[in-house]
Amino acid sequence: MGRGYADVLAGKGMNVLLVSVTYADLEDFAHEIRNKYNVQVEVMDVSICIGELNCDYIRRRFAGKEIGILVNNITGMNSDTAIICGTAQPDLWRPLGVGVAYVPAITGLVLPAMMGQHKGAVVNVCSPTATLSLSRFHVYTAAKVFLTSYSEVLRHSLQSHGIVVQTVLPAEIPHKVTHYTGMSVLHGVFKFVTPHQSVFAAHALSTLGYAHITSGYWLYGVLAWVMECSPLWLAASFFITRLSV
Repeated sequence: MGRGYADVLAGKGMNVLLVSVTYADLEDFAHEIRNKYNVQVEVMDVSICIGELNCDYIRRRFAGKEIGILVNNITGMNSDTAIICGTAQPDLWRPLGVGVAYVPAITGLVLPAMMGQHKGAVVNVCSPTATLSLSRFHVYTAAKVFLTSYSEVLRHSLQSHGIVVQTVLPAEIPHKVTHYTGMSVLHGVFKFVTPHQSVFAAHALSTLGYAHITSGYWLYGVLAWVMECSPLWLAASFFITRLSV
């Protein structure tokens, strides 16, 4: 999904800085969009799963760059569907470090320049799973609740500074990072109905400045409506029964 945003923004003539947290294979993608759109593309690797984010390093990389739009699209999904009492330490740090600490830290580094220019946009790609009680992804879903709330607080705080903040709540777009055990059934269903990542990003970006909360794509809006109309226990059960024990 993040690659989709990068592709669409580069297609509009914007230079792109790709920040990699969970995997470091963006060089080929950077080379692809650099040649395709003739824009400047940089890749920056950061580590945050365990320990603190190196803000000084990121601040140095941001120096001299006019960042017009920040897209926070990261996943802190558990590597395994462990129950609460069996959660390993990495499965606690991954969603907390990536999903909770990263977004405020990165956003805080970008906002001073945006506020000084009285313009800019922050897009926080969250998840509708924040509304579900998924016991096997308890830390992940709790982190998504935080991110959704943080995004809304940020929007209210920055309105007077001319900065647009949008919360995006899409359904899943299958990709290699989320091919974890137990979700093969969902991947089999979603691959027939989900748009390409660039198509999704183009639709989502078309709502920027008009909708402060969006599913990003019409089909996801329909799915969100179905979930809202369904009993919470039924929606949660749909996911839980498809996860391996």
